[in-house]
Amino acid sequence: MLFRSLPVIIHGVTGRMGQIALRAVQTIAADELAQVGNDLIMPVPVGLARNAQKLELIASEKGLEHFFVDFSQAYQFAQTINPRKQIYHNTISTGIRKDIMLAILPKMNPETTAVYTEKPLASSYADGFAIVDALEKCRFPHRSEEHTSELQSH
Repeated sequence: MLFRSLPVIIHGVTGRMGQIALRAVQTIAADELAQVGNDLIMPVPVGLARNAQKLELIASEKGLEHFFVDFSQAYQFAQTINPRKQIYHNTISTGIRKDIMLAILPKMNPETTAVYTEKPLASSYADGFAIVDALEKCRFPHRSEEHTSELQSH
């Protein structure tokens, strides 16, 4: 059985959903690991947020060892943990998610990085479609809980 570290960048770790994601990753790492085939996977949380003071406080309170305010630094760090596989988990506010996602997708490698987003994916169908379209055109493995906060057609 092989032991593998898997960095999980939690973007928006200072928010409510980010802290829930952090707690889940820390629980898996501390209690059970994840077995995939013949591999034992050890998730390594990497926090990412825009407010350095709030991020430092959350990191101290929650025992988050690795945290950044700059996406590129967080991603480069994740690649040092495991250059072959990373997870980017986006938990940022729905209203600003599209612009941030479209800005950072070109900075990630779709061959090594899987993308997960919290629900709702976007505040409008158009924004949700733009995110999913970009993920699929770049060929990122991805999972989104739902495409919009409201089911409406435009």
